[in-house]
Amino acid sequence: MKDRLALVIAVLLLTSTAFVISTTSVSATHTPTVSIDDDAVKAGTMVRTITIYNAGPAPIDNVRVILPSGFSNFAPTKKVPKDNIVEIEVSTNNLIILRAGTLVQLATTEAVELADNTDVIRLENTWVYVPDWGENAMLKENGLLEVRQATNTGDNLVIGDNVAPVLDKELTLTTDNRVRVIADTQVVLVSGNTVKLPENALVEVVVDDDATGYGSGENVTLKVEKTVTLQDNHVRTVNLVNVRRGGVTSTNIDAGVSIELYVNNNAVLPVATKVKFTSAATVTLPENTDVIRPAENRLELISLAENQPDNWMQTTGVSDPLSTVAAVEWKGIGDNKIAKEKSLTFPFAVTTPGTGTYTIYVRTTDNLGDSKIKEIPFTVDGDAPTATVTVSPRWVKDNQVINIRVEASETLAKLENVMVEENNAPENTQIVMTPNADNTVWTGSYMTGDNSKRDGTAKIYVIGAQFEDLVGNKGSSVENTFTVDRLKPFKPNISALTGFPTSPTNDGSWTIEGTAQDNFRGDTVNLENGTVKIRFGTDVVDVTANAVGYFY
Repeated sequence: MKDRLALVIAVLLLTSTAFVISTTSVSATHTPTVSIDDDAVKAGTMVRTITIYNAGPAPIDNVRVILPSGFSNFAPTKKVPKDNIVEIEVSTNNLIILRAGTLVQLATTEAVELADNTDVIRLENTWVYVPDWGENAMLKENGLLEVRQATNTGDNLVIGDNVAPVLDKELTLTTDNRVRVIADTQVVLVSGNTVKLPENALVEVVVDDDATGYGSGENVTLKVEKTVTLQDNHVRTVNLVNVRRGGVTSTNIDAGVSIELYVNNNAVLPVATKVKFTSAATVTLPENTDVIRPAENRLELISLAENQPDNWMQTTGVSDPLSTVAAVEWKGIGDNKIAKEKSLTFPFAVTTPGTGTYTIYVRTTDNLGDSKIKEIPFTVDGDAPTATVTVSPRWVKDNQVINIRVEASETLAKLENVMVEENNAPENTQIVMTPNADNTVWTGSYMTGDNSKRDGTAKIYVIGAQFEDLVGNKGSSVENTFTVDRLKPFKPNISALTGFPTSPTNDGSWTIEGTAQDNFRGDTVNLENGTVKIRFGTDVVDVTANAVGYFY
């Protein structure tokens, strides 16, 4: 009996021991949590980063990222450390993008043109002719003037003059194909030492280098004051100018008066004046000038790039049953693993498919050989946002507020550079726009001034490249117009109203009709849909003219 009892106890102990061992084996495997830096992106080529956290206990030494069908150019990234020099690969040209406002120097002497209404400075003690006076006057102070029509300046911009692009400008380096990365830069390994940039990257030129790409009709801004000779001497005063009339009597020329330069046509262009090239131009980029290397253009590494993450071997073209797209795999080198309660990031480059929702798979394997698969929902938005711009009222006078409304097709991450361009204005006005709660409707306002020389059609425009949705898709430019009329209507000519009785009459009903006219930009035009006030004694009646100004 005792022998049997001992045997039962032994069996029970053995079973208990086996259970404990089994429990320990199950709990030893790793417990991963995966996340991606952004699970909603625009379509195109980009770098994404997956982060893996290991709750333990077994360390992870193998990570595989698997993408569904439709994704392409899937590859791990390398890191080019800050200040490394790379060469532009021979199969691609030396394209760079010079950012707006970047200072460069002219490498060729250039004739330029000034747009109408460009501000210039006429220096003290120089002469002008005032047609309204029929005589000359000498300026007692520097006078701010504006050219009345577009005019050339001759070959007045010379080699070494400092200018800057008005907008981002694509140019081609002509001498040196090296650039220096100014920050740790992720690149996609193509083969050997050849890499490419998945997104536009900021780099700098290594030496002074000339660049071509500017053509006739393109604009730059001056970064220094420049004395030029205007080929057209007709100008207009911007502000009141103190002069000696006939060189003797002290007086003023009012703002907005048309005058002519006299004796010579010299004038000073202020800093930031916009000028237009009249022929192709070459510029010199000083050493260390920051530029953008366009996406997808290849570079040759002078020194080897670093793996991402450090001390993990990267392998492409790995087959996995979860997808037909070849996977990318990382293996820890030596003791490099994701330990318990530690995390590590794995960057990769990919070209996404079109708009849709997809699933990314992450397969992790620990040092015991156990694998886990995690899923990450991933949304691609390839649809660009659209916008409409409306303005109210459409006809305005001087010093009147105009309400501007931009309505987008979806929530916008930003809306920049909503501009108002008045007729003949030397520069545009940027409008501060305020969004509603979900950033789909943006509103702002603009006030007209009192310069009647800018009467006419004004334009409101939204630059498409500077508004984008939440994932970075850029929109297309849109615009609308309104009309500014600061001049008062002409005095009514009631003599044109005929048919009044010459003697008393008992007929108490009369029809009064005519064509209402307005003073628009100094010309007589029919008053389209305007209001005509007719007074009978002390009574005033408002009548609306039709589209051609007729009223009755």
